[in-house]
Amino acid sequence: MTHNPINLQLKESVTSATLSAIEDAKQGLLSPHWQAYHFRELSAYEGTSFYPENGDQLIQQLQQAIDSRTQISDLECTKKELQQTGAELLFYYANDYDTFMEILFMPQKGKFTCDIGLDWEISDSLQLERIEEMKAALTNWVKASGIQFDFSAIPCFSQSISLDRYPTLNSALLYLFSILNEPTQLMR
Repeated sequence: MTHNPINLQLKESVTSATLSAIEDAKQGLLSPHWQAYHFRELSAYEGTSFYPENGDQLIQQLQQAIDSRTQISDLECTKKELQQTGAELLFYYANDYDTFMEILFMPQKGKFTCDIGLDWEISDSLQLERIEEMKAALTNWVKASGIQFDFSAIPCFSQSISLDRYPTLNSALLYLFSILNEPTQLMR
């Protein structure tokens, strides 16, 4: 029987990534976001030629390593990752693996960047609840930080908004609030 080299490479990659995650978890460095990522990754390949022969054992080892000690939080993990890039985390919100929002300042470029995600696999009512939580968290942060922001200037997303880096914090905020007002745009 011949083996497809691409299948073999992917299987080896999944195995290697999982072994790395197990080592991180043993050190308490596997945040909930990355825990969910690795479990999803393995379960996505289950029943396919990409699933490692020892996949069930890897899942068990990963769970045992996670349970063996307290793990780093998503916020701590994000801060640690950003230290390597020189970016500054200004705002951070995370509810689960897919529902998150962050604003970063990139000093080397003098620009802001932001990211937002919403779990589309949860019920519509729970999605609306999460969106309201995200809006409230961002609004509270803007007000508590003393940022001068005109909430009445939030455009409809269909207006032209750059999805790249933003020259000002207000332009990043406009993007995030416009997405939160029209979250179906996240699916585009």
